[in-house]
Amino acid sequence: NYFENCLFAKNATIADSTSFKNLVLSPGYVYTFPAGDTIFIDSTLAILGIAGTPIELKSSSVGTQSMIKLDSGVVCGEYVSIRDIKAIGDTTIFYAGIGGDDIANNSGWTFDNNVNCSTIFQLPDTTNNTSPNCSATFNTSFNTVNNTFTLTLDSTTSAWSTNYFWDFGDGTSSSDKLPSHSYVKDSLYKVCLTVSNEANNTCTYCNTIGKDSAGNIVRTAGFSLTVQDYRSTVNAIGQLSAPLEFVVRPNPFNNQLNVKLEQAAIITIRDITGVLVYTNVENKGNVYINTRSLAKGIYTITVQNANGMVTRKLIKQ
Repeated sequence: NYFENCLFAKNATIADSTSFKNLVLSPGYVYTFPAGDTIFIDSTLAILGIAGTPIELKSSSVGTQSMIKLDSGVVCGEYVSIRDIKAIGDTTIFYAGIGGDDIANNSGWTFDNNVNCSTIFQLPDTTNNTSPNCSATFNTSFNTVNNTFTLTLDSTTSAWSTNYFWDFGDGTSSSDKLPSHSYVKDSLYKVCLTVSNEANNTCTYCNTIGKDSAGNIVRTAGFSLTVQDYRSTVNAIGQLSAPLEFVVRPNPFNNQLNVKLEQAAIITIRDITGVLVYTNVENKGNVYINTRSLAKGIYTITVQNANGMVTRKLIKQ
């Protein structure tokens, strides 16, 4: 059995000889893998639990390992308990980071409570702000068919900015608002956008491309990027979508966020250091999140579903 995109939102037992392109596991549930069998994953394995609501991975037979195989990239789990699971990958690194619990008989995993998955996956950061109203933000998606990253300008950035400067991270740059660029070498690149307005207020936003939102390597040699305005949106697997896959407002926010989902998904919110402050599985429709206890500052919100993941910047005032 092969499943291209799969999101489990409750306890699940994985059948023998099952393979996935993308597999997303939800906090608070137990996932049982077939003893003595190998589960193959082509692209993404997401196992992000939360403090007090961990994810449990185990074999169907105590003492007999089940194998999970992903050939390249990085797998990083937080608040995950693991028993009798062998991780296999040619160049893949399997982390069980913050809250990781090595119960028994595991191999191939690196258990380290000092590992923050968001740090490994290099969440975007904002620097060089000369105005509190400055906004330099873009969202990233990847089209596996075209081997192309699409960077979508945030609506506030597009409305606020009069000048643009793109640093593609490979020694080349562009002053166009909506440039395109091709990379010669197959590598990771830190792409930075610096914007300014008529009053010469400037700010810079950077994000590493060459991988998806879960940190898995997704591009192949000769990949490219293109920049588009927010009016033409792309979802996490590079398919044109209208309206946006999700809408979050207000931004900046204060005591409450309203997230409008087009389909069921996991919502996670992290602070600028990568600490997880909220996660939950939500159904399609409007989701209201109480943010009264969050400190002022920059956060990221990630919507993750069977089709992929999209991350955006939020500001708490």
